[in-house]
Amino acid sequence: MSPKIQCYIPPSIRAARNGAEGIRAFAEAGGKFTDEETDSLGITAAMYAVSEGSAAIKAYSEAGGKFTDKADHQGITAAMRAAKNGAEDIKAFVEAGGKFTDQQDEDMGWTAAMYACEGGNPENIKAYVKAGGKFTDQQTFDGSTVATIVIFYGAEGIKAYAEAGGKFTDQPDKEGKTHSMYAAEAGDEAAKAFEEATNHRDGNDPEPRIPTQRPASKYTLRPAP
Repeated sequence: MSPKIQCYIPPSIRAARNGAEGIRAFAEAGGKFTDEETDSLGITAAMYAVSEGSAAIKAYSEAGGKFTDKADHQGITAAMRAAKNGAEDIKAFVEAGGKFTDQQDEDMGWTAAMYACEGGNPENIKAYVKAGGKFTDQQTFDGSTVATIVIFYGAEGIKAYAEAGGKFTDQPDKEGKTHSMYAAEAGDEAAKAFEEATNHRDGNDPEPRIPTQRPASKYTLRPAP
């Protein structure tokens, strides 16, 4: 019979994994939170607190915990987790002293902005910008940008992204495709929203370019960090 492998998990990590109640109980007992302690995956108490949601984020901050740019074994930070979780956690994260940067994960080269825009949810996009997040033309490891990710998810995301100050360009990517071409491939509603958001059509993009179905995309939905 093989011996059982015991993995030590620091008390601060266990507390954060139990959400707001666990965090408060740990702090009231004199415990301190630090980014120096991680589990076997490199995940810190701060990251677990963010994964538990807005109440845990607030409790972690009130307990003296800080949100830094430290990343786990996949390069995913607390900020990326907050952005991925959506509007409520984005707001709570910033109110608790967290900041959003262009730091990339090590898996696909995604930034917090990309996680916030994944799915094209208008509320998440608006919350990210309101929280001080910026949209840049930084590329993932496969050459994608925030704009192309937004376009893939359709009309609502395109509108919200443009209203939040996001920019679309006619500059071809490494595949020779422009934003308007991606919008056309995303369907009628996306193409219309893109045209309204940019008030122009790429002259190199002949009509019609609307496919009968959405093509397979490199933007597969990622599991929650």
